[in-house]
Amino acid sequence: MKYATGMFFVISCPGIMNTNLHLAAVFTGGQFNPGCYLSSPTLLPLAAAPLPTPPSSSAPAASSAARSHATYRLPPLCAGSSSSHEAMELFLDRAHLRLRSREDDTYHHADEDGWGVSGSPHRASLNTAWVVHLLRHVGATYVLLHGAAYGRYLALRYQPQLAPPQMQPQGHHLDYRTIQRVYDTPVQADVMWELRPAGDGSGDVRLRHAMYHAFVMPLWIVEAIPARQLPPDLPQQVPVSSPRTPCIVFSLLELLNVDIDVIFLNGVEHPVVLRRLIRYVRVDNSGIFNLPWRTFMLDGRSVVDLIGELVVILNVNYNEIRLCVRAGLYGRLTPLVINLPDSEETMDIVIFTTGSPAALELRHPDVDAE
Repeated sequence: MKYATGMFFVISCPGIMNTNLHLAAVFTGGQFNPGCYLSSPTLLPLAAAPLPTPPSSSAPAASSAARSHATYRLPPLCAGSSSSHEAMELFLDRAHLRLRSREDDTYHHADEDGWGVSGSPHRASLNTAWVVHLLRHVGATYVLLHGAAYGRYLALRYQPQLAPPQMQPQGHHLDYRTIQRVYDTPVQADVMWELRPAGDGSGDVRLRHAMYHAFVMPLWIVEAIPARQLPPDLPQQVPVSSPRTPCIVFSLLELLNVDIDVIFLNGVEHPVVLRRLIRYVRVDNSGIFNLPWRTFMLDGRSVVDLIGELVVILNVNYNEIRLCVRAGLYGRLTPLVINLPDSEETMDIVIFTTGSPAALELRHPDVDAE
């Protein structure tokens, strides 16, 4: 069964361990988010609409290669005007920047679940810092943006209409939404954007999606972020929550690939421990690795705990290593200096030796700079 964003579920386990457990969850952002304490006798999808796929052509297979080639022969980035070139200068490859909405003055924010994107008033945050990744393809240049927090790329995702046409805000495209995702193929259309000037001489820009031209983001005020000389201090250790409550409901949730943060037993909140697979590899002083990737399971989301596990595995001192995260096979490395995303998705970690030439080349944005 496919689950659509907005579907509402109620899970009930009456009589288990002398408790009456009722859990409400809403499927959003690719996962189930817990709701309130309800009473219902079954696991019931209350809005079980199938998840649609993006529209596709029904042309014969013989012309599919030509269609694919045409899809990527798009206009060159910011061609043709002086204001366009001025806007392009703000999007230098590997530069750090913020995107502030001209409409509501919020910053484009990579949410802590590692999936969603939202507007945030908080300026001094790694989650509102983005790194420019310029991609040349078939004579054109495209802008890719990956978060300075988790390294995941700003992408466009097709999703179903969640409201009937008469209830949709005028001018809003509810078929698509921006998300964070991994960059796994060389020319991955959903993470490719075109830069367009505002056209009013302000120097502000729009991002238009490279494939779905109808999707154009609002006007952005671009703020450059300078680099800092030293890596920032790591956040305080986040305590790992209590072990998973021994309840049959977890078996049911795992069968459904459901992730929840808390569960209520007799009205008492019991946090659920996040557990994820860590894939790691260590590079040499030049940043090259020839060793195979290894794995282990990590409980919780504390970057301090992650470093502690690797210190034990590698038999090194705590300050001898620096970590980067790689979001996808073609994702660029991003220094990992904050706690891990609030999810159980596998993470690729690349380990540098502190003070090595490769580690010294890592760039950290100074998000506190005015």
